Amino acid sequence: MSISRKSARDLPTVVREILQLERLPMEQLRRRHVDLFGEPPQARGRQAVLTRIAGELRRQAREGAEEDPMATRPRRRRGKKQRPDQPEPRRKPGLPKVGTVLVRRWRGTELRLHVLENGFELDGVLHRSLSEAARAATGSHWGGPLFWGLKSRTRTQTGGGR
Repeated sequence: MSISRKSARDLPTVVREILQLERLPMEQLRRRHVDLFGEPPQARGRQAVLTRIAGELRRQAREGAEEDPMATRPRRRRGKKQRPDQPEPRRKPGLPKVGTVLVRRWRGTELRLHVLENGFELDGVLHRSLSEAARAATGSHWGGPLFWGLKSRTRTQTGGGR
């Protein structure tokens, strides 16, 4: 993400700090993780470590602020405008109900994924899909429903086999 120096000065402090993290070498990111969480990161991928640190920094900023300006500002939707008389769009079938907390153990860490109306929250970071949340947790691609235990892996042998 590229932001000019002039516009970077206008950003809230936490966003500037997150942007600075993106320029740090991995060793310094690991030290920052230890400072925030008291332990080295479980994830090996740079993006996963960055995402976890950024989520914690945003969470701390929300706790310190009297009011979260993002929570009160209405979100703009892409595409068709939602009219007040229209029902809310339906959720994908097979997704857990809003309010559900999915718990998964990954490499010694307990992950807690909160199901929200507009996505999934993991470590204070909002994700649009189960797969996006799984990638943030592990640093690699996973099928979201499979990783979070909503779908079992089925292997069918078709002919040639391995």
